[in-house]
Amino acid sequence: MSLLLLDTGLVLLKAIVMVMVMMLMFVFQDIGPGPPTSFTESKRICHQNKSTGKSRRSEQDHYETDYTTGSESCDELEEDWIREYPPITSDQQRKLYKRNFDTVLQEYKSLQAELDEINKELSRLDKELDDYREESEEYMAAAAEYNRLKQVKGSADYKSKRNYCKQLKSKLSHIKKMVGDYDRRKT
Repeated sequence: MSLLLLDTGLVLLKAIVMVMVMMLMFVFQDIGPGPPTSFTESKRICHQNKSTGKSRRSEQDHYETDYTTGSESCDELEEDWIREYPPITSDQQRKLYKRNFDTVLQEYKSLQAELDEINKELSRLDKELDDYREESEEYMAAAAEYNRLKQVKGSADYKSKRNYCKQLKSKLSHIKKMVGDYDRRKT
């Protein structure tokens, strides 16, 4: 009876997660035509209203996101993790999972910090552009760096790192779940 309830609970939890993922996909879908490709386009997007000092951003820039779907679905990744990390049956296996978790966590944190640094710099430059007059050398230098970083974010390397980061996060989540399930069964 308790196994049936556990199976039913897991199915319900999986359905809830899938609905949440679909909602996030809808909310964070890429709705713009892409990053600016030139100084002129960047100037149009980041044009400053001289009379008020406030930025006039296009609606697409305001809602721009990084979200794109990866090559593997959540279900495919989960199946891979279940094969690689089946439910824990011993304390020794739990220790092994924890060691693997710690190793993967360090890799994830390092990679995520690299991606976050690019996003942080883009955000800083975006604010900096609002502070300069469009014809100034400072504005041109900041716009050039902004456009360069937007190209970095659009590169295959960046997207590959971002997708790999998502895979690592999924792997960490699965290992954590397996350890938690084992700990609950033991108590």
